[in-house]
Amino acid sequence: MYSERIEDWILPQRDNFLWFDYKFYDKGGVDFEMKRKVYYIKSDSSNFGTLEAVFMNNMFVSGEQFLFRTSEKDKCVYLLKSKKSLTKSSQTKEYESLIYFQFPADSDTLRWSYSKNDGIFNCSSFWLLKEGKEKELVVVREAFLNDGSRERFEKDIEYYQKHKGLVKISMFGSKDNLIMTQNVSKRGFDPDAKSNSFSWATSQNKFSNERKESLAFLKEFDGKYSYEVKLLENSVLKGRLINLLGNEKYNFMKETWGVEGGIIVENSMFNASGCEQHNCDMTNFIIAVDFRKDLLYVGYRVDGEVQLFGEDNNYPNELMEFEKQY
Repeated sequence: MYSERIEDWILPQRDNFLWFDYKFYDKGGVDFEMKRKVYYIKSDSSNFGTLEAVFMNNMFVSGEQFLFRTSEKDKCVYLLKSKKSLTKSSQTKEYESLIYFQFPADSDTLRWSYSKNDGIFNCSSFWLLKEGKEKELVVVREAFLNDGSRERFEKDIEYYQKHKGLVKISMFGSKDNLIMTQNVSKRGFDPDAKSNSFSWATSQNKFSNERKESLAFLKEFDGKYSYEVKLLENSVLKGRLINLLGNEKYNFMKETWGVEGGIIVENSMFNASGCEQHNCDMTNFIIAVDFRKDLLYVGYRVDGEVQLFGEDNNYPNELMEFEKQY
């Protein structure tokens, strides 16, 4: 017997975005923390109850989009497309009748499976009732993954509350007893978040509301050196860097930034670079700011491997040239 509607549980009723606080634990305790912003956007062509969940991650350059179709008749949510937006290209995958979620009856545990990308997912859903607490819908996903070089096991437990949607995720990995939790720290409504037939781009700067202070003061550092002005210790820039990179990557950059060139401010762009002493070619960094848009970008090379980070994905020429170096 089904006495509940899927959309009342899966979709936030009034909100269209959620902020998740991630915490990673391993054998040694808390490893690192980061944030992720998730958008739930009803499609412009909503004949089939489609929606977009846009996962915007402030630790990695790439964004992700997932296109779903909800069916009250089947009591299912079908995954139709997934799209990853990378630094140079986008990867889109389409699925046929992939049941991402099935709604349990009032007293049953429902089980199903699906194949996706590099693994098999065994799933179950059921109701969690705790005395004196709000009823929750629980979805468990057990993934048996194989990326061609190794096999691993992961388990996700998702918790949903009525009219709020997803409120918490616990994740368990077989490697080093890794445990990750994601708790919703903030929710709200963004009137500028719109769908455009699954082509809504993560290049729109969706972190703008969370940035606190302008970086215009960096113009005063032209011609100086980072160590002179204590660039990486500046509270405003530090906050923006941590929000973009996460604590672990920020701390590594700060500790490794040994050899540096002078700060350049030219054509409304700020540019500062540094590298690891005695290993400059392999481990080096660039910080760029577009003053016209007040946006921060970082090029991050460690042992020859490059990552680009930005408060949007329209990287300036300075970062694109950085990526091609060495």
